[in-house]
Amino acid sequence: MTELLTLGSRILFTASACACATFACSGDDSPAASFGERSQGQSTASLGGRARCDDYPIALEPDPRAQVRAEEELQNLAPGAAMIWHPARGTFWFVTLGVQLPQCGAQDELFAQLFELTRAYPHLFQLNLAEWESPPIYPCVQVGEVAQVLAIQRARVGSHPISHDLMKFTVQRVNDVVELRALFGEYLPPAKPWFDMKLSACRDLDNELARQVVLDSPLSYSIFNSCFYVGSDAYPPNGLDTIEFDAGASWVWAEDPMSPRTLFTKSSQGRLLLDSRNHTWELVHSDGNCPDENGQPEIGFRLTFDTVKTELVAYQPGLDCVVCLR
Repeated sequence: MTELLTLGSRILFTASACACATFACSGDDSPAASFGERSQGQSTASLGGRARCDDYPIALEPDPRAQVRAEEELQNLAPGAAMIWHPARGTFWFVTLGVQLPQCGAQDELFAQLFELTRAYPHLFQLNLAEWESPPIYPCVQVGEVAQVLAIQRARVGSHPISHDLMKFTVQRVNDVVELRALFGEYLPPAKPWFDMKLSACRDLDNELARQVVLDSPLSYSIFNSCFYVGSDAYPPNGLDTIEFDAGASWVWAEDPMSPRTLFTKSSQGRLLLDSRNHTWELVHSDGNCPDENGQPEIGFRLTFDTVKTELVAYQPGLDCVVCLR
């Protein structure tokens, strides 16, 4: 029988597992709630029928003034501090500084102090807290003499889901006072209303067309015998199989290799579950088989589509597990 790995192992295996595919891999819960801010709700009515999704991927040019304004605020906050800048993103990548947080007492909450700092220096941090998830509460008393790194993650770009961006804060207790020692950023500035409208103009996934794309796409898988690799093959989906797509979509961005800017693409997730009449010995012993709780074969593939182009851009064998990792 094929050996199954724990769900936690999937994360470590993801990068290498993508190599098995023939396609390339690719309520208000925001911290703003504590400051009385609200996240922007999507309004298709505001499009007025004028916004279009003709220019796709959606390009976002960095603000040419952003670096100068950020550097000015950084020096006001921490004279002599050093910053590494992302030209294509228009945000900082790494900042080293030493800023005391004297209000971070034993009864205070650390992120509340950090977010007050981001509000006081908006050109440096460039955060719209309504677009970011609320982090777990972290009491200031937990900050010790060993440096600790805390992170926040972005939930939305404007009114649209996104899961790419993050910011990290390095804090440390020095002479019994909490200090902000470093910043790390992998993020873009807040979405402007016009950019939110451009994203809103792009359509949702055409499920029927996407289904046909799956039926026309042989999907590669690896075959194991007692977890020893014995070969590979490709499965041609057919009408007996179940093909499903998640409701909604999310946006991802990458730096443009030809220009200092970022490009946004819209992504949808789906899954292919093979009908039992299509099971073969090879498939049952493949990395596509994640047996159910009764030990019965459950063979399938996870699918990722470019929502706008209706293109299958990535897939991975196995719906709920990673099989035979060595």
